Amino acid sequence: MLDWRNPADYEYTAELTPRLWAWEFLRRHPVYQKAWREFQAAKSALEAAGAEPDEETRLRFNKAAQLAYRPFGLVEPADPELSVEDLYQQGKKVGFHVLGGLRIVDMVAIQGPPGDPWPGYPEFVCLRFDFTRPLNRQIELAREYLRGCERILRERGRLRVHRPTVRPRPDQFTLYLRLLDAWRAGATFGQMGQALFPAARDKAGSAEGALETAKALVNGGYAEILELPVSAFLPSRRKKRRG
Repeated sequence: MLDWRNPADYEYTAELTPRLWAWEFLRRHPVYQKAWREFQAAKSALEAAGAEPDEETRLRFNKAAQLAYRPFGLVEPADPELSVEDLYQQGKKVGFHVLGGLRIVDMVAIQGPPGDPWPGYPEFVCLRFDFTRPLNRQIELAREYLRGCERILRERGRLRVHRPTVRPRPDQFTLYLRLLDAWRAGATFGQMGQALFPAARDKAGSAEGALETAKALVNGGYAEILELPVSAFLPSRRKKRRG
């Protein structure tokens, strides 16, 4: 476990991309951690059942597997105890299906949820493009189709415009991770403030406010990170902004 008081433990974050930053926040999400534990338990039960598991065991595993990645936009489940550095050492990667508002699920079209009162017009649409055929016409058709969906959603009062829940600040991300790890370790706001905000007049208050922003990034705000350009994370660009 990282020592939130030790800046050296977080040096690996200096070169993180938006996708990897998103993972660092998501893996600290208590709901995701619980989903991962349930997935592992279901996986163990399936393996213990041998070559012919019963229907209940198979269904439990399938449900747990889906809940461990789909609600969070992951390509597949990953152990939340593993940092980006740990994943690379084990030859593993973490991927998201969320980028710029586009959600892709295994590159195939998806249906609305069972019992959807308005089938055919879900809030998220997945389109499959055939790279063996000319793309320009496919893109034109996709644009026409999506605009048609948007128009119908608006007419029926079902269009909900996404508004960011938090404005990500890449220059503060490492600080946010340390605050989250301090909170997880049971540190008080006073202890956090003393270590991380030594120059602040209200050290505990500064820590509490920054922790709320960090929690917002964990509770879904990590998806906003995926929409940031990689250039926002370059050290040279950060220095220019500070100046």
